[in-house]
Amino acid sequence: MLIQYQNTFEQYVEASEALAARRAKKRRANAQAYTAVMVIFFLLAVWFYQSVLHVNQFFVLFHLLAPLALSFAVVAMVLCVTSVMSGRWPRVGLRTAMRLAIFLLILSPAFVMYHYLNVINPRAPRFIWRWTMLLPHTTWVFFVGWITIATVKSQRNKQKKLWEELPSLRRSKTADISAAGIALSDTVSRTEMSWDGFVGWQETKSLFVLFASEHTSVFFPKAAFASDEEREAMRALTRFIPVSPARAFPVLQSDGNSSQPPPLPALKTAGKE
Repeated sequence: MLIQYQNTFEQYVEASEALAARRAKKRRANAQAYTAVMVIFFLLAVWFYQSVLHVNQFFVLFHLLAPLALSFAVVAMVLCVTSVMSGRWPRVGLRTAMRLAIFLLILSPAFVMYHYLNVINPRAPRFIWRWTMLLPHTTWVFFVGWITIATVKSQRNKQKKLWEELPSLRRSKTADISAAGIALSDTVSRTEMSWDGFVGWQETKSLFVLFASEHTSVFFPKAAFASDEEREAMRALTRFIPVSPARAFPVLQSDGNSSQPPPLPALKTAGKE
């Protein structure tokens, strides 16, 4: 199956987002450790405020949870605005709603305690809510918003800079896709890779994205395929991508009779630039 195409900057951004999403799945494996650290910090802070400083329980909860909750809210709003501006709103609507739900969920224990603390503990001092309690957290709101905006802008500029500095991304290409693998060529280079050389793939809105590693990818516009049958054939060929790619060469045991090291195993795949 032979296709000819030329990638656009929008397609490059889409493929980069698919690659970032794949790496994000790896990072989620550390979420339990981060959560445990936050819980330990929260419990120690509550103990310190109540046992050492003897501060009202609602005051403690509010000032511990408000920075985290407001950070979630600011990040959600910034990402919502940038998504609308870049025309990606339908795809991020659910994620934005989830962030705002987390914002409300985080603050809910503090306000529940505010209304029912005296019922649960009649001896607890009554605390009067004032909006000025939010003023100490304006620093958090400002810096979190500023950092989020700067990060989004920097990522966008980084992608644009890489697109401009790598002419190979913009060249017209020809891809020969078969059961043996993929051969990519343009006016100055040719690259071949078997399916064993990929670690995964993803179908996005307008692309087939093949992951050569956790940091690099090859992507083909769906519009480059002549028909639905060819697109179905592409989906079928991705079954050759190994589910669990080999991470290292197999270890060969020596019989101890030879002083020479055992030969390296033959490579299963080979590529050339």
